[in-house]
Amino acid sequence: MCSSSEIIIDEITGLIELSQAKNILIICGKKSFFESGASEKLEALKTYCNIYFFNNFSKNPTIEDIHNGIKIFKSKNIDFIIAVGGGSAIDTAKLIRAFGVLNKKISKSDIESKKDFAKSKIPLVAIPTTYGSGSESTQFAVIYIDNQKFSVNSQYLLPNFYVLESELCLSLPKDIAASCSIDALSQAIESFWSIKSTNKSKDYAKKAIGIIMENIEEACKGNKKSIYLMLQASNLSGKAINISTTTAPHAISYPLTIFHNIPHGHAVAITLGYFFEINFYCNKQNIQDLRGVAYLKETMQDLFNTLGCNNATECKQKWKELMRALNLETSLKKLQIDKNDIERISEYINIERLANNPVKISSKEIKDILYN
Repeated sequence: MCSSSEIIIDEITGLIELSQAKNILIICGKKSFFESGASEKLEALKTYCNIYFFNNFSKNPTIEDIHNGIKIFKSKNIDFIIAVGGGSAIDTAKLIRAFGVLNKKISKSDIESKKDFAKSKIPLVAIPTTYGSGSESTQFAVIYIDNQKFSVNSQYLLPNFYVLESELCLSLPKDIAASCSIDALSQAIESFWSIKSTNKSKDYAKKAIGIIMENIEEACKGNKKSIYLMLQASNLSGKAINISTTTAPHAISYPLTIFHNIPHGHAVAITLGYFFEINFYCNKQNIQDLRGVAYLKETMQDLFNTLGCNNATECKQKWKELMRALNLETSLKKLQIDKNDIERISEYINIERLANNPVKISSKEIKDILYN
């Protein structure tokens, strides 16, 4: 099993010297790389090697984006990659490194087959400038093909190293900070109730939830200490979903983002609150977790307590209050999404993530949630 190690940003030059890298590819956001201060912090790398940039990719990276990045990777003989940005930049870097070493152009069938691939010898350092995705600590990468979301899963996607530095997140706009923050919290919560959860993943998730609940609002106001703690919590939530994967709220979120441009974390949060009740009020007919009804009820009650609530209804209400505190709209109707839109959304829900939810949920139930 591959592992990832935390370093400080000043240690990157040492890694480059150690690996004898000559050509570095920095995969980053067009604006965030400069606004975050990452550009200045990595300026010294120019004295060690050739620097190339790739920032021409979508917020939701497509297979075409990856092909374009691979062209640079191959033509410049890249031997070291640094990803700087949010989940999109880090996921793009993971995929370029993984597929760039293959002697063929990747296709939809390559993604759908979910076959593992050889470990790339190219070092990858991930530097998040948002505190939400936890992508620096996961072996997953999201890619979109024909408006459909796919999750590539391989231990060889995990970055070799990551940097968690709060200064790089200080310029994050408040709306993006809110969406990213609630994504980290959503990941931890979903990981806790996932049918694939383990004692280890639940421990990561519980720690992440505790840190996030104490710091999320202050971090979104720009408090440096809270931002650093949110980076740590996001990393923990990434480690949690790296074991358990996400569930129904994430499954439903993808078409909301693709077709209506609702930021990912916000799209997840819109439906997550309903699942406190859905998952708690399980029965023998709808439960998907093989550990049984009693186990799930105990797990959900543990989750309620961790969130500072007594029951599912309190949690649902607290979730909406948190969204409002972060200025995240809780109603799809107010986001100008009507019944016709919801019919289309329901056709693109990610079945794989839906299957990880501890309780089976029907298409009608999903539509009822979205109609609220």
